[in-house]
Amino acid sequence: MRNSTQCIVFVLFSLVFLHTIPTCFAQSDTQNMDQRFKAIEDYVQQFPGALEELGINLENSLSSYTQNLDASLNQFSSRLKIDMEQQFEQLRNNRVMLSPRSKAFKTIQTNSGNFLIALNKTENIEGGIRLHFNIGNPYFADFQNFKLKVFWGQTFESSNSKSFDEWQGSLLGKEFKFDGALKKGMWNKVFVDIVPAKYYQIEHIECEMEVLGIELQMAP
Repeated sequence: MRNSTQCIVFVLFSLVFLHTIPTCFAQSDTQNMDQRFKAIEDYVQQFPGALEELGINLENSLSSYTQNLDASLNQFSSRLKIDMEQQFEQLRNNRVMLSPRSKAFKTIQTNSGNFLIALNKTENIEGGIRLHFNIGNPYFADFQNFKLKVFWGQTFESSNSKSFDEWQGSLLGKEFKFDGALKKGMWNKVFVDIVPAKYYQIEHIECEMEVLGIELQMAP
């Protein structure tokens, strides 16, 4: 009898245990699903804010790009205008521009034809700067005596508050007269002293030239 009672209790306990296990698992699955749905809801709720932020960033990027493009085009247009003005200025005044950082020669127009001129080097002297020029005479005649007008100043910057005309008007200048011959078919060395001056004040150099005489041989 005792054994029968124990068997009945074991069977009842087993039934209760088996019934309880699915309930626990079901509750656990439900909680997991709730958590997943909650995570998805939170993620979806973030969409409008994220899309709005993305739209703002795109708008700011496009605005910045457009502004930079406009600035670049304006700068290019200003530089092109300046270059054209400089070219017309040279044609009008027979003036050439030279750079202390370059030994390249330029063709310079004078009252007696075209000569060549190059800034060979700069030299620091007491109180100023010495400019060494090479003047090329491509003709078959010696030219006697000449004048060289030299203008100097800082390089023009389009971003500067000064206009091109204001900047050009700020250039300093001086006329130098040379007695002697510009020998035919060769480079002739001359120098001028810019006093007072510092190197940063001669970033930009312009020159004009006038020939005063010519020496020709008489035909036999």
